[in-house]
Order: sequence, then structure tokens, then C-alpha cells
Amino acid sequence: MEKEVSVALKKRLSKIDNERKRIREESFKFGEHKRAIAEAIECVEKAKQVKYSSENALRKILQSKTKDSTILLKKTNERLAELQQELEKAEKALTEKNEILQGIEDSADTCRAIVRVLEKEAEYERIKETFAAEDSQLEILKAQIAEMSALHARLQTISDAIANAQINLAREFVGKGEKKISDYYGRLCGHPYYDSIRIDIGQRNVKGVQKNTYNIRAFNSKEGKETLVSTRFSTGQMNCAALSIFLALSSILDRKTKFIILDDPSQNLDTEHKKSLVKVLGDVTSDSQVIIATQDSELEEEIKEAFAPKGGYAFLKYQSWSKEGPTIKILKTQR
Repeated sequence: MEKEVSVALKKRLSKIDNERKRIREESFKFGEHKRAIAEAIECVEKAKQVKYSSENALRKILQSKTKDSTILLKKTNERLAELQQELEKAEKALTEKNEILQGIEDSADTCRAIVRVLEKEAEYERIKETFAAEDSQLEILKAQIAEMSALHARLQTISDAIANAQINLAREFVGKGEKKISDYYGRLCGHPYYDSIRIDIGQRNVKGVQKNTYNIRAFNSKEGKETLVSTRFSTGQMNCAALSIFLALSSILDRKTKFIILDDPSQNLDTEHKKSLVKVLGDVTSDSQVIIATQDSELEEEIKEAFAPKGGYAFLKYQSWSKEGPTIKILKTQR
């Protein structure tokens, strides 16, 4: 590539040198034409002098005392013949001058055209060299874009496979707990119209990544009606639905921690729902330890009366906090 550019450059330089020689020759001719014009101008000046001289001669003849008209006519004809010869010389010189001027103008136009062509060719060569470098960079960028596109396609395939695996695992996991979710929901919520709930799992694109979405729907099995829990349930009923799902799914985890922590689980629950919660928690304690943090005195009393886990239970009360940590008092234990 570099060798081809060098050869092309040498050819272009040779052509430019030839054009320069041609311009020098035209300049030389221009000098000759200039000298010819000077000579024509000199000839015209001489013709003017002859004209003035002839006029003076004619004036002297007319003022002469010679009375012979033949002699006067002869002298006049001689001066007219001289004037005719000088006029012809002047006209010839003037014609040559005009031809020379036209030739000079044509040569000047040719030189200007040559200069414009050379300037355009030089500009073309500069653009060509610039484009050659840019074309090289463009090819590199095209190759990089092709590599990135191939990588994007592979990553997209992996992402799609992960998304499919993710939604399938979620559906499989929720499917295992559907029966227990419905059981806990019926015992905890006791909704007068919707007797069961279900989790619908879908996906949506979040900043280029497929994420699972979970919608909790409530059903009336007799009439075939359904609704979104978030749109038709009260806060207490939604809390019962959430507790049903959490307690059911936590009991079927592949890697269970053997304990469950509930922070104020009786929010927005009335007395009857709190009693139902205590009964369900009694069933959960058969497989897991349950830790409940609450400020609900009614729930506390209900637990003391009706909560009877197999391993017993303990009531702990937070009293204060110091640099050494919290101070907790054991109020009651039962085994």
C-alpha cells in the first residue's frame, strides 16, 4: 500500500513539473508579445508624427504663392500617397497588436485553467490520503463492531437462558407451596368472598435485564371471579395474604434455616385474625423455631393463652441499651 502511494505521488510530481515548464514557456511568449506590442505602439506614434508632418506640409503648400494648380495638385497627391502608406503600416501594426493581445488573453486563460486544475488535483490528493487513513480506521471499527455484535448475541442467548431458568424455578417453587398457601390463607384471612389466592409469575425488562414479576390474585372458586389482592383487599387482609405466602414458602425451602423471624406480624389485624395467626404459628413451630418481635399486648396475651409449641417458648422483654449492648429480661418460659 505504501509503495503504491509513493509511485502515484512521483507521477503526480512529474506532472506538476511539466505544467510548471509549460507555464514558464507561456511566460516567455508573453514577454515576446509584450515587446511586439511596444513596437506596434511605437509604429503608431510614428504614424501620428507623419500625420502632423503632412498636415504642416499641406498647410505650407496651401499658403504658398504658387499659382499653378497642376503643381499644387501634384504635391498634394504625393503627400496623400505618403499618408496612405503610413496609414497602412499603422493599420497592419494595430491588427498585429490586437492579434497578440488576443493570444495573450487566451494564454492567460489557459494558465489560469491549468492552475485551477493543479489546485483541484492537489486538493484531491490530500483528500484521498486523508480518506485512505480514515478507511483503514473504518475497517478496524467495522471488525470491532462485528466482534461486539457477536459477543452481544452470545450474551443475549445466555441472558435468555438464565431468564427462562429463573422463571421456571420460581414457578416450580411456588407450585410446590400452592396447597399450603391456600390452607394458611383460608385459616388466616377468612375472606367472605375470595376463598383462595394464587401467585402469577411473569417477566419484564428492567434496564435491559429480564426480571421476574409476582402478582397475587384472589379467587372465588364458586363464581369463577378473580381480582388483584392489592386493589380490592384491606390492609389487614393483604397482611394475612402476605403472611400466608411467607410462612408456606419458608417451610419448603431446600436450604431451610430452621428458624423464622417475624417483626410485628399482627399489624392491622383484629382480634379474630390475631387468634388465627397464633394457631397457624403453632403449626409452623413443628418444623422451625419462631422468633416474634412485637409491641402488641393483645397478641402477647393470645400467645400466652393459646400458643403451645412442642419445644416450649420464652417471653423476653427489652428494657434498655448501653455500650455493652441491650438489656433483656426473661419474663416467662414454658416447656
